[in-house]
Amino acid sequence: MEEGTHAGWLHALLKPYVGEGVVCNPRKNALLKSGSKSDRIDARKLAELLRAGLLSRVYHGESHRLKLKELGRTYRAITDDTTRVMRRLKALYRSSGIDAGGKKLYTRRRREQWLAHLPQAGPRYRAERMFEQLDWLKSLRCPIRRDLIAEGHKHTSTAILTSIPFVGPIRSALLIARVQTPLRFRRQRQFWAYCGLARRTSLNLPPPRPVLVPDHCVIFTQTC
Repeated sequence: MEEGTHAGWLHALLKPYVGEGVVCNPRKNALLKSGSKSDRIDARKLAELLRAGLLSRVYHGESHRLKLKELGRTYRAITDDTTRVMRRLKALYRSSGIDAGGKKLYTRRRREQWLAHLPQAGPRYRAERMFEQLDWLKSLRCPIRRDLIAEGHKHTSTAILTSIPFVGPIRSALLIARVQTPLRFRRQRQFWAYCGLARRTSLNLPPPRPVLVPDHCVIFTQTC
């Protein structure tokens, strides 16, 4: 089957009754885009791609981490919504020629001062509603963040991930929720790329250049 809204539910439903269920990435099925289109034709083309091993699989599994996965999605979604409202506020003040750099625009104690910078009723009303929306999103984000951290501590991998520099409880919980299990990857480099990690293997330094010394000995120095 192709990845879509019902793919996860259908995969879990059919898993006990089939030998193997494959959910594929529809963006990489170029064969389905050519020729006539119908459910019967698309099903046969998918079968041909599966037989040839040309399907790009989408991972579905690890049902015991489903709650952490949904909490991670909820946290990322509300974080994106909060960032979007903050950018809209700054854009509103910049459109009026008002400098709103930094985070001082979002503090509650100076909110009346910021609203006083907008003398016109229209922009002022819009700013008031966006400030209310920002406060509501922040109040909702705190309990979601707390629940995400609490659910992440239930997994043994959290202790290992938090030992990595700059990886705290939030990032470790999001990594576990997104990766599910590292055994789904064939090689380590695929796992690193999926997580946004990388390992530096060389510094790409220039070749050593010879330096003559008074006793006519040659010394090679490495320059950075």
